[in-house]
Amino acid sequence: MTMPSTGPQTVKLNVERSTGITLFQTKPARIEWTAQDRIRVLDLDPTGNPAGDQVVFDAAAGQITKARYWPGNPGRLTLWAGQTKVAVNPDAAIPSPEPWESVAQYNERMATAAVPAPLWWTERLKSYGVDAKGWTYGRVFGITAIATVAVVGLIVVLFVLFS
Repeated sequence: MTMPSTGPQTVKLNVERSTGITLFQTKPARIEWTAQDRIRVLDLDPTGNPAGDQVVFDAAAGQITKARYWPGNPGRLTLWAGQTKVAVNPDAAIPSPEPWESVAQYNERMATAAVPAPLWWTERLKSYGVDAKGWTYGRVFGITAIATVAVVGLIVVLFVLFS
């Protein structure tokens, strides 16, 4: 595979960007962590023309004020920078094809490329002083279990007091 020398590598992943409150309101997008430590989200041109991709979020890692990852189906990584906010689903991310790659080269890279885990984004942003939190299924389940036990306990206490 022939690859141009680019210095520090950029992480580029194709994802779905949330455009509304339901899971059906999405657009194909790409999230990038550039070699210059900027995070960009681009809506992909439906025709496949890279020149038609539209930047919807672009901020230096240190300019991001808050980041949250919530697991689910789909999961959601939300980034805030000032008044700008963007939400993407990093759970089903795949490496973005490079303009110089043939289909065979891309398939070869796909077979060996490591895609960062969704929590990688929040953990890396923490090193820039960003208020970044990532939830896991275990944490969500634990809080749900504690709340359920508390509600059942309250019902039992009320039942004993008023019966």
